[in-house]
Amino acid sequence: MKKINLILFVSQVFIFISCENKAEKELVIATKRINELQDSLKYISGYKDQLVESNSFLKKKLKTFEPGNKNSQESFEYFLIKFSEDKDFQKSRIIFPIKVDEYILGEPYRLDTLKIDNWDTDKYEFHPEGFAIYDNKQMRLRNTNFRMVRWFAYEACGDLQFHFKNIKGKWFLYYVYHDG
Repeated sequence: MKKINLILFVSQVFIFISCENKAEKELVIATKRINELQDSLKYISGYKDQLVESNSFLKKKLKTFEPGNKNSQESFEYFLIKFSEDKDFQKSRIIFPIKVDEYILGEPYRLDTLKIDNWDTDKYEFHPEGFAIYDNKQMRLRNTNFRMVRWFAYEACGDLQFHFKNIKGKWFLYYVYHDG
């Protein structure tokens, strides 16, 4: 009986020790996992801060282009797309009467000043493939209140230029030049 008790005692001690080792191993694994998760959380938290900062920057930028913001400077690219697609908007953003000079091989063909009733909203394509945007006739782009959309191509029948200026934060077409 003493032998059996001794064997039972030794086996219980062995089971206890092996359970303790298993618990220790599980504790070590769990601790490692907790550390990994904490590192991931720190990384995600830093990334979240960057996103929040980025988001607030973008919101400020977006606000400058909202129609209700009277102090904003309208994005020329945004304006040009809307000007090309919305005929009512187009007419509202042309300074009438508008000067339209048309030449053939450098010789004056038709030099007109058009009133709003004579403006054909379908005559010109303001956002053609292959166009270029400049701020002056030297064909450079700087941050000024003038833009020239130039389309020099076979499809344009030569050199087609649209001259825009920014007045109180909004872009307006004020001159058309066509040599073709």
